[in-house]
Amino acid sequence: MNSDAVFNVSITIVAVLIPINALLFVWVARFKLEPLEAALTDCKLVSDSKRHWNTSGALGRQMRLGMVASCFFFLRLWARHGLVDADQVRRVPRRLKCWVYIPNLAGVVLITASLILLVASGDITI
Repeated sequence: MNSDAVFNVSITIVAVLIPINALLFVWVARFKLEPLEAALTDCKLVSDSKRHWNTSGALGRQMRLGMVASCFFFLRLWARHGLVDADQVRRVPRRLKCWVYIPNLAGVVLITASLILLVASGDITI
């Protein structure tokens, strides 16, 4: 397999995985958001976003999922400002945390891979 074929296969894999990851985000927002929010009842950030975005449909669910994810990713910052209960965030079951971590980290990996492939193809320059 020559380098062009490897490059094309890499682009195809990334192009297929990005929409799959987007669908995973939609699935998590639809089926795992309520258990996550129930585990974070003392977090002002989560309760305020739920109150504000509750009637906004799919977009609201994605925004609420983003707030829940920020509780995990920026725990110290939000705890310092009194917006989350750090102990409660740490007590969230690992199986629920995985539904937040995996799609977000996969998204970071896929965006990074896309940028690397774009630079390698010469479509963008640094």
